[in-house]
Amino acid sequence: MACGQRRAIALVAAKKGDTLCAYNGVRETRNRYTVQVGASEHLLVDPEELRFINHSCDPNVIFDTERMVLRALRTIAPGDDLVYFYPATEWDMAEPFDCHCGTSACLKHIKGAKHLPREVLDKYELAPHIAQLVGS
Repeated sequence: MACGQRRAIALVAAKKGDTLCAYNGVRETRNRYTVQVGASEHLLVDPEELRFINHSCDPNVIFDTERMVLRALRTIAPGDDLVYFYPATEWDMAEPFDCHCGTSACLKHIKGAKHLPREVLDKYELAPHIAQLVGS
């Protein structure tokens, strides 16, 4: 982890499918802190701490854009970093970046679901608007 990098950490244990918290937000122009919640809608999410959930190619949470909750994709222990697969909600990212998650599934460069092959996206749970754009 880079020095000074912000992150979100689990305060309690969660199991797959658990809701960690609800969120809402204000519509905002697509930027590095927004979450895409529809084909062309982006939210600056609240609570603010959720803006610091970092990307991983092996995520443990997803922004459930239908229920507007953060949901666990697998078991999470207190103290674990909360990480999500950005292309699960983002079609074409405002700020693409090189990924250094270090997982065996690392894709190396993240630009959004639009830029990934279908066989890669099929390995992830995707928000409904992304699944629709992909053609699932």
